[in-house]
Order: sequence, then C-alpha cells, then structure tokens
Amino acid sequence: MIRVINERSLLNGELGDVVRLFSEEARRARAAGGCLSYEILQSTRVHHVWLSCSTWSSSDHWKSWKTSQSCNEIEGEIKSHLPLTEKESVFTCIR
Repeated sequence: MIRVINERSLLNGELGDVVRLFSEEARRARAAGGCLSYEILQSTRVHHVWLSCSTWSSSDHWKSWKTSQSCNEIEGEIKSHLPLTEKESVFTCIR
C-alpha cells in the first residue's frame, strides 16, 4: 500500500475553479482501480496551499492512474492554475 501527497499553491482568484477541478480529480482517482481513499486538504495558515492525499493498494495501481488519459487531462487543467510546479511525494505504508 502506498500514500501519495501532492502539495499545490494556487494563484489568487482561482479558488472556485481549482476546488472544482480538485474534486473532479478525486472523483476520477476513486473510480480508478486500486484507489482506497482520496482527500483534499487546505492549509489553515496559508490558504493558497492545498494537499491531495491518496492511498493506493499498490504502486502499480497508482502508476496506472498517473499514466491514464483521465489523470493527464485533469492534471493538465489543474496545472494551468498553478504558479509553481507541484511537489509530489510517494510513501510506502508501514503497518
């Protein structure tokens, strides 16, 4: 099992569009095989910083999602609203 965390910073005035896109990304990821959970978090201190946290049953499931047309389409739309490259971290879950 792995957990993927994406940190993204938004442009001012983009909140409504981007929140809609984040929700669509979460919906699509949950529909992909192997996605166990997907959460979207907003920083309480720095309101333009957002995290998406997803848990996948295996790295193969996540890689399949990352290379899918559905993922590439929605991430392309999201990236058009981001001033900087997002930071993506992948962790193995230890029980």
